[in-house]
Amino acid sequence: MDAKFREEDKFPGEISNLMSELYFDKNYSEDSKNSVFILHPSINAISNRSNPQPWGKNSFYGESSVSDSLPDYPNHEYGAVLLSPFYEGYNSYLDDLQRLLGLYLQYNFEDNSESSMREDNRIINTKSSLSTREKTYRLMLADLLAFCETTVPEDGVISHLDLVVASRTIHGQLQTNLSQINEEIINSLPISLEVDLATKGMVDLIGKHIKVTMDYANNSWGLVCADFLANLNYHNQQVHEKQFLEKLEKQGRYSVFESFGDFDVRRANISERDQDYVLALYRWLLIAYKQSDSTRAKDAIQGLLGKLFYKRGTSGYVVSFEAVIERLWRNYNTPDKYHELLGILNLLEEGLINFIELNHEYGKVNFLFRLRNLMLIVENHLSRTDNAKVIAHKQNIDLSKLVSNPEYFQMVLDFKINEIEIYVNALELDRALSLAKQYAKLISNYKEVWQLLLEKHELNDFEGSRANIKSEMVLLRCNALCIGINNYAVADDFLDRFTSVAGLLSHEMDISRLNNYKVLLLLKQYRHKEAISQFIDKYSVNNDLKFSIFDFLWFLRAVNDALLSKKSIEINAIKSIVNGHLDYFDFNTKGHPYDLVLRELALLEYHFKDKSKALKNLRKSRNAFNLGDSVLSSWLIEVTNIHEDYINGKIKKANQYFQLLPSNTLVKSVFESNSKVSFFEKVRYFSPY
Repeated sequence: MDAKFREEDKFPGEISNLMSELYFDKNYSEDSKNSVFILHPSINAISNRSNPQPWGKNSFYGESSVSDSLPDYPNHEYGAVLLSPFYEGYNSYLDDLQRLLGLYLQYNFEDNSESSMREDNRIINTKSSLSTREKTYRLMLADLLAFCETTVPEDGVISHLDLVVASRTIHGQLQTNLSQINEEIINSLPISLEVDLATKGMVDLIGKHIKVTMDYANNSWGLVCADFLANLNYHNQQVHEKQFLEKLEKQGRYSVFESFGDFDVRRANISERDQDYVLALYRWLLIAYKQSDSTRAKDAIQGLLGKLFYKRGTSGYVVSFEAVIERLWRNYNTPDKYHELLGILNLLEEGLINFIELNHEYGKVNFLFRLRNLMLIVENHLSRTDNAKVIAHKQNIDLSKLVSNPEYFQMVLDFKINEIEIYVNALELDRALSLAKQYAKLISNYKEVWQLLLEKHELNDFEGSRANIKSEMVLLRCNALCIGINNYAVADDFLDRFTSVAGLLSHEMDISRLNNYKVLLLLKQYRHKEAISQFIDKYSVNNDLKFSIFDFLWFLRAVNDALLSKKSIEINAIKSIVNGHLDYFDFNTKGHPYDLVLRELALLEYHFKDKSKALKNLRKSRNAFNLGDSVLSSWLIEVTNIHEDYINGKIKKANQYFQLLPSNTLVKSVFESNSKVSFFEKVRYFSPY
């Protein structure tokens, strides 16, 4: 380096000319063996700025060509760097010089080829931190300060804190001073509080309650002890040091707290430090999902599962695990996030299986069962029936391990409901109906057990229980879906069961679902006008009423089926309802049931003689479709294709459709139906969606 303190010089210009002279003419580089950099005091010296960073206007590190006279890239072999104590644009006027020293270490002590950087990016991250080593130390000190509150008892209060920092000098120059500690540590505490990087009790210490002093290490017994412990921890993998630290940890006098890592890692560590193991596990799961090859994240998950199960008392761990599940479901319960949620749940399943096997905790299979129930729900939302069947197979195997504890009965019932949905999505509707009947029998037996326990013949409260309501609802739906398949039919009074179940319901979502199942049954019985009246009657009472997206779907489906059957219906009332809902829903939303609603809107526009709008809505329906490769996906894609052909007047022969589902019972029912209606109407009649 050569210092040339001549102000107002520019680059290219006087500075670059001087640089060229030193590197090439005077051979300071010793035939390209050395890097040559000029230190200059000129602010905004770089005229042809090539780097958008703040320092790019003041310093040139050989990252691009200099000028037409020096067209070759210098590859960081020469340059010019700002060094001026009067410049206030940086945190420290030494920043550019420190960056140059870091660059020198990086490019002169390691292989910096692209392949090397790809092989181990961690080295580069480490080296970049070396160029600001003192800032790294101060960051660690800030984390330690945030950590100190956890060392006092639960009811204890830190009323005053003396922070004594060992002074460090290199060649007689102090590396960190009091003003830097105050600026970068003490003054950062309010910001840290906002992002959960400091404990909330620390806020009371900010100001006059924290006293910072610096001293030589050999002048303070406390600093000597701290230095001794720091050196022990540095060598924590050595035999004697490791044994000593493990002994301190068992006594509750030592704990590991790693402050290195990105923002997400630090926040996860902070949560663990605060003994919020639910939040810590949640954050590490997200990190593991984003960094699939991170062994550190997977190790952290194992450690946190141990703390969750072993440090939360005899029942607290049950609540804690449920809190993890609930947090994941709450934050990812939207169609566009289901794939991501499944990835995270798979990581938790993997971690939980490893934990159970490594610790021989086979009695905790109930937690695995609970987790897989949620995985089944998500798989069903995505209609990934192959994956769902694999999970269901595991659940059925583990059922025998849960029978010894009645507490798990509700969890088993939840699984049985989810299992039925698998076969609805797989279009194995006869299998779904069989499981629904088994479930209803199970609930009936459950009721009889309670009758024996309470010695009562009638249990009116049981009829309104969630278990009984789910049993009745799933049986109604599966019966309606199976009508016409293999000549299946329901009793003449089957519709009356909807009335009896309706009397048990109080939740708006249950009422809506039951009404839509009733519409499905009415459409299967070709009672289209009655199906439409289920919606128009409600709307006539309250014109401000807004249907749910599922209600709107079944309303449109009933209207379209009625129009296909040439039934006389109230077109003006229907148009009023439709127009009142078009702006109510966001049709840019992807996923079920928006794809189906758009398909039905397309057919309705066709009935209203607007083919252009119809085809536009069909395109939007395809864009909204987000199911993966599954039986239901193949069915719905083909149904949409049939709708497009119908609207375009190009319906093909029946055997040219559903070629990916040749042996499916539902497809066979469409082809073998003796109904006098058109092929298009048969497809809609049998389609569950």
